[in-house]
This record gives sequence, structure tokens and C-alpha cells, in this order.
Amino acid sequence: SIWCVGRELIMTFDFLKTNCTLPSGACRKVAALMLSATLAFGGAGAVQAQGYGSGGGADWSGFYGGVSLAHGNGQVDWEDELGGYFTFVPGETYDFDMSRTGGGLQLGYNWQTPYNVVFGVELSGLLLNLEEDKDSPFFPVSDTLSASVRNPVALTGHLGYATGRWLPYVEAGVAMAEVGLDFDDSFTPASFDSQELHTGYVAGLGLGYKVSDRSALGINYRHYDFGKVTHDGTTSNVLVPESFETRANVGVVSVWWNYYLK
Repeated sequence: SIWCVGRELIMTFDFLKTNCTLPSGACRKVAALMLSATLAFGGAGAVQAQGYGSGGGADWSGFYGGVSLAHGNGQVDWEDELGGYFTFVPGETYDFDMSRTGGGLQLGYNWQTPYNVVFGVELSGLLLNLEEDKDSPFFPVSDTLSASVRNPVALTGHLGYATGRWLPYVEAGVAMAEVGLDFDDSFTPASFDSQELHTGYVAGLGLGYKVSDRSALGINYRHYDFGKVTHDGTTSNVLVPESFETRANVGVVSVWWNYYLK
């Protein structure tokens, strides 16, 4: 019932208040995300008490859903394959470094053996828009170059070991994100805009803590590599063909909160 969910949330709030070492603003954001999750899961069934496994580990099995507060640092690199309007020289390269803080959602399912080995699958998405704008090093007076990585999504498997209330784990899987290139010449004017879906892999590790039978807090780090995709197109107005081999990767640190449905 909603009262049971509320009880679990109050326990989590008390733990966060006592142990949160993040800046106060970040702690408040985590608390707000937890409140949103409670409203989302308010229709869950009655709580059934869950104990510890035979090896002394908390029970992490079953369906779960949650929210996260995430900070990402990304890099986009491209190589001009044609020597188009914005570089003139084939083989010219350029890179962008970007960072942003956002939120995320995750849904998953865990299995747990009698020996407290925990394994499962998770689908997650980040509401994270990484972007950087730069004056062109090729024509800095009039040209602006931009790159972006938007809203990574991942399907991962994870493996961990429950010891007491703690769960250290590793994870890996497939990931995708929209990667964008946007170049603009304000003098001519002319522009090139390309948005492509990049697919690659994600790998990470983390540590969870079971605050109560139904809720857990944790932190993890993930590295997303979205591989190489060629962005083709034509510069507007001047009709010059363009082709940029583009690679993107992002590193993300997240603080998460999950609610478990038994």
C-alpha cells in the first residue's frame, strides 16, 4: 500500500540525512527524485517482510524501479573525410569536451542464489544533454562548431555479491544515444546539421546499500562508448557535400535510489 511505500521512503530519508556527504543542493535533488519515485510506485502491493540469505546478505531479488542523479563528461571527435565547406582540407580533425548534470530512470530484475550471488538485467535512460559550442579554428571570425550527445539509453546485465546490506557489482551491456553536429557560418550564411543514432557498449561498476527491505541507495560509474558513425549531408545555401567520421564517448557518475517490488 501507499502507507508501506511511505514507511520505506521515510527510512531512506533518515539514512540520507545522516549519511549524505554530497553538497546540500545535490542531497536535496536526490530527495526530490525519491519523492517522485514514491508517487510513481504508490500503487504497489502490500509489503512482505524480506530477511537475509543463508550467507548473511540482504535480499536483492525481484523487480525494481528507481531514479538517479547523474553527472556526465563526454567527448566527441570527428574527422572531415571530404574537406568540405567548413575545413577545406580532407583529414582535418576536431574534438569537443562537454559536461552536464541531469537525472535518470531505471527498471530491472534481480535473481539471488543461496550463496548471495546477485545477477540481473536493467533498462536505464538518462535525461542528459551534453553539448559544447566553439569558435572554429579554421575560420574563427565567422564560423561556430557545435557537438552534442543526448539522452543515453542502456540495456545491461550486472553481477554482484551481497554481503550484509552491501552489494558491490559490475555491469556491461549495449547503449545508444543521439549524437549531433551543428556547424554555422554567420557571414555567408551557411550551415550543416546532422543528427545520428550511435550504438555501442557500456561498462561500469557500483556499490549498493539496502536501507530497508524495500529500498536501496547506491553509486556507480559507467563508461559509454558509442562507436564511430559517418555523418553525411550538404551545407545549406552553398550545396557543398560533407562527410564527418564521428566518435562519441561519455563517462557518468550516478547516485541512485531503487524501490523493490516483491
